Parts: sequence; structure tokens; C-alpha cells
Amino acid sequence: ACRKNDIDIVRQLLECGANVNSCNRYNLTPAMYAAKYSSPELLDLILSYKPDLEKLSFINTSVTHWSIWRGDASMTEQIIKAGAGLHHRSFSGDTPLHFAVLSGSMDVISILLKYGADPFNQNGEGKTPLDLA
Repeated sequence: ACRKNDIDIVRQLLECGANVNSCNRYNLTPAMYAAKYSSPELLDLILSYKPDLEKLSFINTSVTHWSIWRGDASMTEQIIKAGAGLHHRSFSGDTPLHFAVLSGSMDVISILLKYGADPFNQNGEGKTPLDLA
């Protein structure tokens, strides 16, 4: 329902007691799906149920990483303001800032730096976000 941006179904499921932290077989949460595929309104709804924003997917990516794949700076900021971390590393060692640099989204990069992302963190290949720019 999150991937399809069906806010009415998501609302109904949550009101009926669905676990906002449930994961699929890839350890993806509703917050991750909403961050990548849905509207700010649906993300607001999910965030209002206080999901665990520190959960990691099967490839060790966080909800912050997922929002960056979308490329929407306002949604990335919304997630960070709700308490999502900036320093989780994917299996390749990439932080959200590495992802943002690779995506080429200057707006997202600016948001991450504004909230304290470290441009000197090295990934698994010893590269910083600055090296990837």
C-alpha cells in the first residue's frame, strides 16, 4: 500500500493495529517504502505512528538512504527532522551523503550537510563523498 501511495489503505491498516515497523522479506519497512515511493502526506501519516527510523534493510540501508533514492529534498528533510540518522552505512560503506552525491541531487546534499552529514566519512573503498563529487 505504501509503494502504491494508497494513503486510505495505509491509514486503515494502521488504525486497525498494523505494525508500523513490520518488515518484508528484504527487511524493508513501511517508512522506507513511503520515503522512496509515496507522497509527503503518506510519509507524514507513517511518521505520526512513530516508526523505528533506525531499522536497516537487507543491504544495510536506512530510511534516509531510501529517501535519497527518490531525490526529494523536502522528504529527506522530513525524515531527518523525525529522527532518522545520517551516518548509517550500506554494505558497501556508503552513508546517505555518499548516496546523495552519486545521485547528483544538490538539494538533497545541501539538506544532509545542513543537518550534520560528514563529508569526510570514507566508504568501503576509502572514498569520501567529496571524492565521489
